Amino acid sequence: MEGDETAEQCAVRELHEEAGLTGATILATSNLIYQYDFPKSYRTFRPDHVCGQKILFVYGTIGRDADVKVDNNEVNQFKWVTIEQLPRYVKRKEYLELVQNLYKEAIEKTEDRGQ
Repeated sequence: MEGDETAEQCAVRELHEEAGLTGATILATSNLIYQYDFPKSYRTFRPDHVCGQKILFVYGTIGRDADVKVDNNEVNQFKWVTIEQLPRYVKRKEYLELVQNLYKEAIEKTEDRGQ
């Protein structure tokens, strides 16, 4: 997040910067947080001295006709998949479980809102 930006504002900005998407509607913010420290060997290559990351998740929608244009920097490709297809693309168990839990939470949060 930059400056006084909220997680929701950051998500909208990042969607635009990394996928060229505009017009997203924010639905909810996740209770799940993914946090990790970079290995010491990696930290020596970072001039900003960042030691790790804390990732917050925001749920939103965008039109089916949205034209995704990846930035080829932080994102180099995308594919729309169902939750059942996810294990074909996310191989690391920890990441797969995280995304599956995010999916379940998103369904619960949007059902609670009547959407």
